[in-house]
Amino acid sequence: MIAIENLDEINRTFRTLDAALKQDVVTELSQNVYESTQRKADVHTKTGAMFRSIYMKRIPNGYIIGSDKTVAPYAKFVHFGTKPHPITPKNKKATKWVDGTITRFAKSVKHPGYKGDPFLYNAAKEEFAKIDEIFRRITNDI
Repeated sequence: MIAIENLDEINRTFRTLDAALKQDVVTELSQNVYESTQRKADVHTKTGAMFRSIYMKRIPNGYIIGSDKTVAPYAKFVHFGTKPHPITPKNKKATKWVDGTITRFAKSVKHPGYKGDPFLYNAAKEEFAKIDEIFRRITNDI
C-alpha cells in the first residue's frame, strides 16, 4: 500500500482543474512514475529483463504501470520478497548454478528468503511527493 501525504489537499486541488489540465497532471505524473520504476527495477537485472518488463498502459482516466510477467516472471518475488523455501528441480535430478567459475549441482537448496524491494511502490511514492511541483508547473502555464 502506498501512503501519500496531503492526499486531501491534492484531491481538492485536482478537483479545481478542468478536464484538460487534469489529464496533463495524470499524464506527467504517470510518465514520471513509469520512468522511476524502470530505473529502480533495472538494478535487479543482469539481462535487462526487469527493465523491459515495466510497462505503462492507457486506461480510461489514467494509466496502469506494472511489470509484464511474461518478460520477467520473477518480478513479483523481487518486489514482494519471499519466505525461506527449498528449491528442487522439476524435471532433472539436480539443480545447477554457477558460483564464480565453478559449476555446482545439488538435489535441493535451502533458499534463505528475500525481504523484497518494492520498487514500484517506492517509485510511485517518490513521484507523488513531487505532485505540488507538477500542479504549479501545469497551472502556471495557463
